[in-house]
Amino acid sequence: MAIRGILFDKDGTILDFNATWEACSRRIAERVAGSDGELAQRLLIKGGYDPAARRFVSGSPLAAGTPETLAECYAEIVPVDDLAALARMMQDEFDNAGAGSVLVPGAHQALAFLKPRVRAMG
Repeated sequence: MAIRGILFDKDGTILDFNATWEACSRRIAERVAGSDGELAQRLLIKGGYDPAARRFVSGSPLAAGTPETLAECYAEIVPVDDLAALARMMQDEFDNAGAGSVLVPGAHQALAFLKPRVRAMG
């Protein structure tokens, strides 16, 4: 049977979830915290980032939440006048994070191998 198509789950299959989303999550925390680096670190931890392991906690707002849930999470630490505006800023950051995506080891080779053998990949 010929393979007609493959659909990949992006995080963990093709992209290194932690490496890809750490920089984006850090940018968001820094924007919310302004020039307070300690506050930015507290926000990351509150959102579910484990700095010692350099990994996101499974099911946490940063790993599995929406920008709205993350905005609500951060609002527990910093005063937020407009949750919707904060969530939009977060969504914009997440939307632009693709440029910094980090592929899992071997992804280039696997995709190059599959490309001539599969009609469609997504």
